Order: sequence, then structure tokens, then C-alpha cells
Amino acid sequence: MITPPPEWTRGYFAPLYADVYEGPLADATNTELEADFLEEVFAEVKGEPLLDIGCGFGRHVQPMRKRGHHVVGLDLYPHLIQRMSKRGRRAVCGDMRRLPFAEAALAGAWCLFNSFGYFPHEENLAALKDWGRVIRPEGHVVLQVPNRPVMGKIAEEFAPSQMMTNDFCVTEVYDYDRDSKSMKGRGLWQFKGREQPWEFTLRMYTLKELERALGKAGFDTVEVREDFDSEEFKERASTQLILTARRRAARSLP
Repeated sequence: MITPPPEWTRGYFAPLYADVYEGPLADATNTELEADFLEEVFAEVKGEPLLDIGCGFGRHVQPMRKRGHHVVGLDLYPHLIQRMSKRGRRAVCGDMRRLPFAEAALAGAWCLFNSFGYFPHEENLAALKDWGRVIRPEGHVVLQVPNRPVMGKIAEEFAPSQMMTNDFCVTEVYDYDRDSKSMKGRGLWQFKGREQPWEFTLRMYTLKELERALGKAGFDTVEVREDFDSEEFKERASTQLILTARRRAARSLP
């Protein structure tokens, strides 16, 4: 059963979210590194349809289009999609668990920047299975998630913190729920006279759990790394888990 999106997503991804991540929390260098990596993964399908799942305001859509890729963005909230440049805006509003595309319609997809894990495990698995439905055999998916063995410990030990600049302040607190295997965060953004309290719950995964879930969705692991400019991944040291997987042919599905 597919449930409504968690209520926290409505508050977290409010308009100030885009202002903050296009403004004081923007990181153009990392965005280019991420786009360079995606360019390598999808080099052989340039010009064929790709999907950015959880595209937000198009942080990866735009640089990939500049590299000659045909990218469609998907996000749950239309006010984020509307932040994209009107010229060539190609995005749809939808739920990652029920993609509005036909079977095998896409050459590949990616889901980056902690955009996966918003739902209970069975619904996260349902999302992966639907991605497997719309990605054609031999197509790739790139998934970036927190590495639970490390990030769970960091969240448990995290002390409340505050970061300030001339016109921006963020207060944040994190914790780890062992029962749900989820990182929980809450805090407050204050930016140019506006403020927004926020919270989130993110179901985290180990490498083995993620590979098992992707396997059930019809994917085989191609590569695992800890960062977009580093190939090494250490299960007990890496904070991030970036996994590239390939869609199996239909005849080899379990």
C-alpha cells in the first residue's frame, strides 16, 4: 500500500528550502563534480531520456542538459520545479514510488543528495521496483544515500549546533532511531528576515541492504564509492554511499 508522503516533507521542502540551497548552502564545485560523474555513467546514452528523481529546483538537471543529455526532472513539489529556468524546462510533478512513465521508457536515472529513504522500508523498496519498471534493460541508476554504520553513530553523538553568516543562520539537531534505522533531524533556517523550522526522518541503509533491495528491483551493482571524486568506499568509515547499478534483462529477473 502506498501511503501519502510524510507530513514533514511539506514543511522541509517549503520555498525557503530552495532559497537556502541556491544561496548560502549552494556548492557549485560539488555540483560540477556530481555532474561530471553522471556524465561518465551516462556517456553512452547521450540524447536518450534520463530521469532526475527528486530533482528539486534542477541543480543537476541544468548542468547535465548543458552536457547534451536529454533530462527530465521529477519532484513532488511544483514550487521547486518552477524555480528551474523556463527555457527548456522539462519536469513533471510526481511521486518517486509511482513514476508517470511507461515500462522501459528511460535510458537511466539518478537520485542524489539524500533524496531516497523518506518512506518505510517496504515503500522505499516499492520505489526501487518502479524505477526498475521504467528503466530499460542495461540502463543505469545512480543512488546516493548516507552510509548507516557511520552516519547512525554521527547522528547519535551529534551536539546541537548553529552556523551563522551576515544574513543566514541555521540551527540543527540530529539523532538516530535504532528501531526504524532512521536519522532524524530538526532545526531552523533564518535567511534575509525569513525563517523556517524544519524536521526530517530518513531511513538509512548499509551497502548490503541497499544491494539486496536493488537486486529485488532488477538491478546489479556496477560500482560503489564514497564520494564523486573518490572510488574508495569503506563500510565503517565512509559517510556517504554512492552506488551505480545496471538494470538486468527481463529474462534474468528473480
